[in-house]
Amino acid sequence: MYINLVKHKADTGVSYECSEEFISIEGYDVLINGSFYVDDIPMTPLSFLSLYCQYGEYTYQYLDGCGTTYIIDRSQKRIFVFTDFFNSNSFTFYRFVPDGIMLSDNIFRIIDSTRAFEIDEKSAKYFLVNGYVSGGRTLVKDIMKVSPKTYLEIDMNSCEVHIHRCEYKFDKCEVTKFSYSDSFEKCVVSCMQNAHCAALSGGYDSNFIIWNVKGNSSSDNRLNAFCIGGTAGTDETKVAQKIAEYYGNIDLHIGYVSPETLNHLPEIVMALQGQIYEKGIFLQYE
Repeated sequence: MYINLVKHKADTGVSYECSEEFISIEGYDVLINGSFYVDDIPMTPLSFLSLYCQYGEYTYQYLDGCGTTYIIDRSQKRIFVFTDFFNSNSFTFYRFVPDGIMLSDNIFRIIDSTRAFEIDEKSAKYFLVNGYVSGGRTLVKDIMKVSPKTYLEIDMNSCEVHIHRCEYKFDKCEVTKFSYSDSFEKCVVSCMQNAHCAALSGGYDSNFIIWNVKGNSSSDNRLNAFCIGGTAGTDETKVAQKIAEYYGNIDLHIGYVSPETLNHLPEIVMALQGQIYEKGIFLQYE
């Protein structure tokens, strides 16, 4: 996916081009990148447009699913980028250029053709200590991303980007412990039944997976697990060691990040197209 906005000289206006995935419908260009539903029916570009025409910039409140949606409103000269609640499917990157702005879900689409880029030193240091990059920054200098719980509005007249905080409205509903737990456990076991490797930390998510795969299973197969700590900041390796010792059939691989780890960042950014979620990626990459 890409959108290029070009601001012409002498105030002659702004033109744009977008990738072929966009569907043109009556003055709008629409793209659904992911899986969304309307009344339990898969959302189509037309049903998404209907939501937008009804709710405008608050469309994100009615998105049920996982992914990112894009709409180019030609009449209002606005572009909106809406994501699911967790922004879990993919990132949308954007970059200001001398004559406009570029957006894409592939970071290299908005890096020059030589794929030469510069690591953002401030973001990289934050990443090594905390395990993620905060806000809308990325590890690549001058390239931003749409953050979770925000939506993007772009003025097509001025190429200005407005970042809005989402205000979600949730209805109270009851999820029984049995149905939730049973479904989740079946999903984990199904996904991990042939797994040979898993992440391990002191958090609930990785422990829930390990318990269902090793502690709640008759399998004697050993599991490779990995955990990465830091010379500064968060270090959960000791907790991971205790968990591995408890089960007795987990081979734990531990690594640490340090200032020298920065040398690997350009290779990792290149391999993962900028979509780096946590610092454990260093051990996975090696």
